[in-house]
Amino acid sequence: VFPVAATFARTNGFTLPRSLDALTFFRSFNPQEMEAVNWLNENVEGTPVILEAVGDPFTEGGRISSKTGLPTVLEWPTHQVGNRGGPEPLGQRRQEVETVYKTQSIDEARAILDKYEVKYVIVGAFEKQQYGEDGLAKFAQFMLPAFQNEAITVYRLPQTILVAQPSATP
Repeated sequence: VFPVAATFARTNGFTLPRSLDALTFFRSFNPQEMEAVNWLNENVEGTPVILEAVGDPFTEGGRISSKTGLPTVLEWPTHQVGNRGGPEPLGQRRQEVETVYKTQSIDEARAILDKYEVKYVIVGAFEKQQYGEDGLAKFAQFMLPAFQNEAITVYRLPQTILVAQPSATP
């Protein structure tokens, strides 16, 4: 029943244009976030880890990762448990993602971001809904807004540049 009902719902009773493009619905549903997806696809090289809100099945959790192919710390824990086994490490990951978004401590957030080698942090409506807005201001204090519009900000950790110090011995 689900495939028929979902197809009917996603196509507005089959009145929307038909396409094999899986992003058609997302473009119409949330064009501002699609701008962020496009920016990431066009400007990010390699596969750096992103952080975004964790969700339950059939929620927006992992929405940016799934549209860019970039790895994220955790999308849908129940999906991962079903495919990969026990929930123990996933519960810890879920808690750590929540901590990064909720804490007001830059050091605590940075330690978790470093642990998972996160380079980009997503702050959009779903993150605000999942974690509230109290801890979000800290990102602007130690990260750079790589992309921003009225609905979403993609923060980037600045690159660390190592500078060689002259030796004291001749």
